[in-house]
Amino acid sequence: MITIDDLEKTGLTELIGLEIGNSPIAIAIKKVCEHAYNIPIEEITTHALLFIKQNEVWYVIENHAKWNGVKKYTVEEYIENNNPLIRVILIQAPIDLTRVNYYLKFNPGYSCLDILELAFLGKTLDKGMDCSALVSACLNNLLICTSLNRTMGEIRPVDIQEYFTTKLMEV
Repeated sequence: MITIDDLEKTGLTELIGLEIGNSPIAIAIKKVCEHAYNIPIEEITTHALLFIKQNEVWYVIENHAKWNGVKKYTVEEYIENNNPLIRVILIQAPIDLTRVNYYLKFNPGYSCLDILELAFLGKTLDKGMDCSALVSACLNNLLICTSLNRTMGEIRPVDIQEYFTTKLMEV
């Protein structure tokens, strides 16, 4: 599990976090994705979030089904409320804080289709967005969407993982 020391060591204030989860849903996503991506199943990321440091405090910003939408909370709360076995890949990326604040203020809610559609078809419901759609929407110039020629709703955590070929740090 990630620590504040891990975040501080990067010397950065804005990072993408990609979880390599181990929940039943994460395992199902990995099994579906293993044939579609050239990444070993044990390394496939299943959740995307943002780590942002503001006023000397590290926050997590993520869109999650647990609270049906976008939420900002401290890294301490993230650590306290997540499985300590979750591995996180940290990626340096150009994050647009204006977009982050927009999604925090005008929370679109959470949505995704079933796991097969989530992995292969890359679609979301008309209302809301999933975790990777939020992250891709908050990158400067919609970097991943533009580069992969996909909408925000078609981006999965593993797409973000594949796009950024170099990892900053894994914890």
